[in-house]
Amino acid sequence: MSTLITRIEERIQSLKISATEASLSAGLNPNAIGDILRGKTKSPRAQSLYAIATTLQCDTDYLLGKSDIIYSTAGNTHTPAYIFLSDEEIELIIAFRSLKKHKNPNHALNTIRKLLETSESTSNS
Repeated sequence: MSTLITRIEERIQSLKISATEASLSAGLNPNAIGDILRGKTKSPRAQSLYAIATTLQCDTDYLLGKSDIIYSTAGNTHTPAYIFLSDEEIELIIAFRSLKKHKNPNHALNTIRKLLETSESTSNS
């Protein structure tokens, strides 16, 4: 198994999202990441790899095995907003982004509802 496949799988599991949700959030074909994981796509385009890395909250160098640092701000002129977001906020953004691309948006809507209910109940405590 390639480093790219292993690291994409690790990030997807860590973020508790599916390959399809990650693909949609990255603005790619719903099967894009699944095709990489199955070995159908062996060398994704740089633009696709960047979108996947952004969605999976890591560097492209990490996904490619060139670095063991998941996200490095070295050389970047800005810090990505997701570094300051909670896991729940990140899930909410991913679910929201997938709404317009999802064939069945009810799953994404239900995720958003649950996250909003959870955040409301914790803020009222």
